[in-house]
Amino acid sequence: MAFVTPVSGLRIRSVASSLTFSTFSALSSGINKPSVSKTPSTTSLRSSFQCSRHLSVQKSIWYGKSSAKLAPKLISVDMSQRAMTARAEASIDSARASHILVSGEEQADEILARLNKGEDFAKLARENSSCPSGMKGGDLGWFKRGMMVPEFEQASFEASNLNKVVKVKTQFGWHLLTVTGQRAGIGAVSAEEFKKILDERGDQVQLVDVREEDELRLASLPGFINLPLTQAEKWAPEVEGGVLLDKSKETIVMCHHGMRSAQMCGFLERVGFDKVKNLTGGINAYSNNVDPS
Repeated sequence: MAFVTPVSGLRIRSVASSLTFSTFSALSSGINKPSVSKTPSTTSLRSSFQCSRHLSVQKSIWYGKSSAKLAPKLISVDMSQRAMTARAEASIDSARASHILVSGEEQADEILARLNKGEDFAKLARENSSCPSGMKGGDLGWFKRGMMVPEFEQASFEASNLNKVVKVKTQFGWHLLTVTGQRAGIGAVSAEEFKKILDERGDQVQLVDVREEDELRLASLPGFINLPLTQAEKWAPEVEGGVLLDKSKETIVMCHHGMRSAQMCGFLERVGFDKVKNLTGGINAYSNNVDPS
C-alpha cells in the first residue's frame, strides 16, 4: 500500500457565523454538543441556537450559509391536511429551507402579496421575521426528519417543487416557507464495492482519509487526501468554503473502522456535499477483504 501525504499548514480563514464548523470542531474533540467561543461570531451563533430551540422538537438545527436571492413562485396551502408523499418517505433524508415567521395570518398574507410583486425574500425575512434566522435572510440550513415541529417538517419534506413559498401554521405562528433543497441520506460503500469503483472510475471520485498521521505510517491507500479529524480547526474552513474539496464531486471517506469517517460524512453533508459515501469497515475491512498487503 502506498502512503498518502498529510495536509498541513493550511491557510485558516474566518469562519464568520458558521455553526457547522464550530459544531464539527467540538465533535472532533469528542464533545457531543456545539461549543460557542467568545468571538465576534458569538451573537450570530447564539441567535442560531435560539431559532433551533424555537422550531426543533428533538435537537438543534444545523445552519447553513445564507442562500442567494430567491425568486419563488407563491402558493398558499394548508399543509396540515396533507399526507407525506411516498417519494419523501422513501428517499428524502434532509431538506434545506428558508422561512419568515410572523404571529398573525394577516401579516403573513401582506408579506405574500409583497413577495408576489417581486420583493426579495431574504430582505423581507430580515425586516419581518421573529425567528433569529431572519438575520440570515430566513435561511435555516439543512435539517433532517424529526428536527422540526410536525407541520413544518411535513411542508419541507413533502414539497415537490423547490423555491415555491407555502404558508404554514404551527404552534409558533405563521411561516412563509420556501424549500431550497432536498437530498437523500449519506450512502455507504463496502470494501469490495470500493475496489470496483477504484478500478472502473477511480479518477472521477474524491477520496478522503480522516485518520491520524501515525496511522498512515502503518497502512494507507493511494489517492486519498488526509484530513485528520482531530485537526479540523486547520482544514474545516477550507472544506466548507469549497477550497480543498469539490462539493459537486462524489466523495468517499475512510478511517480505520468506519466510525470517524461517518462523522466526517455528516459534516460534509451539512456544508453542502451532495454525493458522500462512507467506506464501511474502513481500511481494516479493505485490508481483510480486498488487499491484505
